[in-house]
Amino acid sequence: SPARRPQTARELSRLFDRSPVSNDWRLEAADSWWGRYEFDNSGRINQKPIHHNEVLSPDSHSPVVSGNLVFGIWNELYALDRRTLNTVWSSNDDAFGVYGSLIASDRRLLCLTQNAELLLIATDTDRPQIISRVSLATAGADVLSHPAIAGERLFVRIGRELRCYSLLPD
Repeated sequence: SPARRPQTARELSRLFDRSPVSNDWRLEAADSWWGRYEFDNSGRINQKPIHHNEVLSPDSHSPVVSGNLVFGIWNELYALDRRTLNTVWSSNDDAFGVYGSLIASDRRLLCLTQNAELLLIATDTDRPQIISRVSLATAGADVLSHPAIAGERLFVRIGRELRCYSLLPD
């Protein structure tokens, strides 16, 4: 049988692993900019965000959260403070356009760009540091899908191909 749909803001928050903060429920959402919204007592989302960032406005990718930072791409790679959504740092490397897939750990960010470039970025420093970068395809590749990790392998769809890469050192 299909999974039961959440009926209240509280159930929706639990589904997305949100935690109560001062007896309020919060929802982070990306639309024309990244914002954080509260639910009112009836379970409706207040239309005015409690925090927002007007610089990061992801169009088709999903920002990720790691520790106290939110990472997102919009012509640059941005790191926002998770609590205030203020910009902590940004990187204007040519690899970052309007789309990229992000996978975060507590110290690293793996970014697959729209041009099929894979970047490993240290995020446990004051400024982002690109540790490694590799092009997975020739010029003109258009990647608009998220990679998948299974065990020690990275699966990436590039064009009409599904490719598998080892994550082990050579």
